This record gives sequence, structure tokens and C-alpha cells, in this order.
Amino acid sequence: MNQLAKEIGVGAKAGKNLIMIGAAAQVFGLSHEVARQVVIKRLGKRKDLLEANLLGLQTGYEWTEKNIGHALDDLHLGVRERHDEWLIVTGNQALAMGALAAGLKFFAGYPITPASDIMEFLAAELPKFGGTMVQAEDEMAALAMCMGASYSGQRAMTATSGPGMALMLELMGHASMTEVPVVVANVQRAGPSTGMPTKTAQADLWMAVYGGNDEPPRIVIAPSTVRDCFVQTVNAINMAERYQIPVVILSDQALSSRVETIEPWDLDNIPRLERVVAGPHEGKGDYLRYRITEDGISPMALPGTPGTYYTAEGLEHLESGAPNYEPAQHRVMMDKRWRKLETAYQEYRTWPDMWDRFGADDPDVGVICWGATEGAVREAVMRQNMRGRRVAAFVPKVLNPLPREELLDFAEACKAVMVPELNARAQLAKLLLSELRIESETLNKYEGLPFTPGEIEAKLDEIYRALDLEPAGEALEVMAK
Repeated sequence: MNQLAKEIGVGAKAGKNLIMIGAAAQVFGLSHEVARQVVIKRLGKRKDLLEANLLGLQTGYEWTEKNIGHALDDLHLGVRERHDEWLIVTGNQALAMGALAAGLKFFAGYPITPASDIMEFLAAELPKFGGTMVQAEDEMAALAMCMGASYSGQRAMTATSGPGMALMLELMGHASMTEVPVVVANVQRAGPSTGMPTKTAQADLWMAVYGGNDEPPRIVIAPSTVRDCFVQTVNAINMAERYQIPVVILSDQALSSRVETIEPWDLDNIPRLERVVAGPHEGKGDYLRYRITEDGISPMALPGTPGTYYTAEGLEHLESGAPNYEPAQHRVMMDKRWRKLETAYQEYRTWPDMWDRFGADDPDVGVICWGATEGAVREAVMRQNMRGRRVAAFVPKVLNPLPREELLDFAEACKAVMVPELNARAQLAKLLLSELRIESETLNKYEGLPFTPGEIEAKLDEIYRALDLEPAGEALEVMAK
């Protein structure tokens, strides 16, 4: 590279970088013109250097073709030509973009690693969409502000990590009781307490599903890729509005900072679910904010709507909102609030992208995982398939309420099920056992680091040996599909 830079007179320090980029583009199978346009876009402000940069790029591209062109067919990575621009984003950026696409109008938060850059991104971008961002004095105030904004009719969200969500639990119960839509994004980190702020974990699942006094219903969603952070945030905000319930997004540190190149989303076809809003109430009797309904969802009046005054507080109440402590009334209202989850379950099963299923069609061994662990599992399953083993994986994106029929169908088709998680107590595995009676082999890692495909595959090897199963005669053509 130094020699080539000297020969074309562009200088060794700057020239060899562009020569290397040209060589890499040739090796990867990218066109020279695409690489040229990228250089012009990124370096075009320095007109005095642009000509030398483009010369270096061309030199590297042509030198590689001339000197190792005979081997390029074996070296090419199969990258297909892309003429349109793609996005290079992190999980946190994709999550924030999903919130904007879903119509977010209010965000309040308090800085906490690794969720802070969600707030920073929205501080710059949310006002452009007619929204408001507030940095609160603490996590409790942030969620209270979001609940107030939602009460007034705005789509609202906050973002935090495990310690912050622990502080929010009382207010999340309040949102369940008052049936106020709100979204809490929890970018998990290793703990407990302050723990390891810059390390990853999947250990807040039980807190997300069960955390709080008594039994407050809520929906829990877990994206598994950077692209999925966008999709599942749209789903989370839609679910909060549709079912008038708190929704938790469980991301994690590894996913939050992961950078992926992804195809832009189709912004013309973003689903939009609205809350059921009460109109002016002119009939006899009081407006029944918490009217008992078959699906658990009652029309929610916005402040100022004529004839719809009601009490919204954490006490148990009548349909009108007036406090009431009668045992029978508490039972009726608890059943009403929990019916929302059954309604959500029946509806989200018809939506796209609510679970991933890949690998063998008729598996001997199945893997059930969640969140960012999907990437390592996907590669491990592919390796097992190429060895002729019938292994498949199921990745639910909604962890409460679980896609129970799909999970049961998957598990019942397998001779053994494995559940890998970044926590010490096998939280998803025990949730599957308690909710669906799915027994599993567990693989738990709690060092603050994500799984490698090799770790997943080693556990699969162990299960195969225990089952005394021989590989199938031919490798499956999973990746070809």
C-alpha cells in the first residue's frame, strides 16, 4: 500500500487508506462505482483532496483485479449489488426511530447506561415530529410525566435500565390500575443494584412480567435484532394504546450498541392502532370509564370531553372510577384488567414478525431463546443443520402473554428443548415450565458477555449425545433456502 501510494503521488498516510478500501471493495464483490459514490459523499467537502482520494480508490480496485483476479471468485463473499441506500444504525437508534414512526409525542427520561442515547436521539429528533422530550429529575418522575401525557391523549414512552425500572414499578402498577397506556423500554445490563453498567444481561424478565405489588397486568416484548428494535417498538406503542396497558420493551446492552446495516423500513405501511376514546357523554347516569367489557377494554375519555369526568387513582374502584373495596368488586375488576392480555394474545398472533422460527422442519432438538441471543442461536442451528442434525429454533417476541399454542406445537415436535439465557436462574425456562409445562435443558451465562455460537453448539452436542441420536445422512439445505 505504501509503495502504490508513492507511485501515484497521493502520499502514503492518506493514500493507502483509500487504496485499501478499493482493494476491499474488489474482494467483497462491490462495484467500483458504488464505492466511488460513497467516497464522494463522505469526503467530497474537501475538494482539494477528493481527486487524490478517488485515484487511490481506483488504484486499489484495479491492482487487486490485476494481481489476484484469478482468485476473486473464491474470495467473493456473495454480497449482492445494492443501488439504494441502506441504514447503518444501532439497536438504540432503531428503537427510537420505531417510536417516532409509531407516532410518539412525549418522552421523559433520566440518563442511565446503556439507555441514555435513546433519550439523546429523541431530544434531537422528537421536536421535529411535533413531540416533546423532557429530562426528568429521576426515573419515577419520568414515568409519572409519561403517564400524565398519556392521560391527556398523547403517545408516551420512557427508557431506562434495570435499576431505573425497579424504581418505576409502583407507578407501573398505578398505570395498570388506571388503565393508562405507556411504554417503558428497559435496556438490560448486568446487576443486581448498580452492577456492571457496560455489560449485557437478560435478567430483568421476571421483574418485567411479575414486578410490583399484587398482580398488575402488563405486556412484555423482546426484540432480537437491530431491525427488530424498530418493529417491536412500533408494536409496543400500538399495544399500549390498543389495550390501555403498560408495555415493557426488553432490550439489552449488547443489542443497544450493536451496529447493523439494514434495509430501510417501509414507512408508508407502519401499522397504527388507536385507543378506544369516549365521545361526549350526554346520556343518563355517570360516564363509566372502567365499564366491564368482554375484551377488558373500556372507552377512555380525554380531559375536557363533555360529561366524562371520572376519578383516576390507584384505589380499587367501581366502573365509574369511584373507590370501592368490596371483595366481589375487586374480583370483577381484576378479571377485567387481566382479560386484556387474553385479547392481546388472540390478536397479536395474526400480526407479522411476532416470532421467528428457523432450522429443520422436523427437529429432534429445539432451541427456544429470546432477545439478542437469537444471533448466536441462528448460527449454531445452521452449523448443526450442515452437520446433518435436525435442530430448529423458536424465538418469541412477546414474552407476556406468550404465544402459547405456537410454543407448545414447537416443543411437542422435539425430543428435547434447550433454552439459553444470559441470566443465572433460567428465567425464561422457568416461565415456560410454569406457564406451559415445557421442560427444557438450560444454558445460562451471567458474565456480562453475550453467547458465542460455539457455546450454543457445544450444549447442542451434549444434548445429542444424551439422546443417542445419529446425524441424518445428508446436511439440510436450510441456508440455501
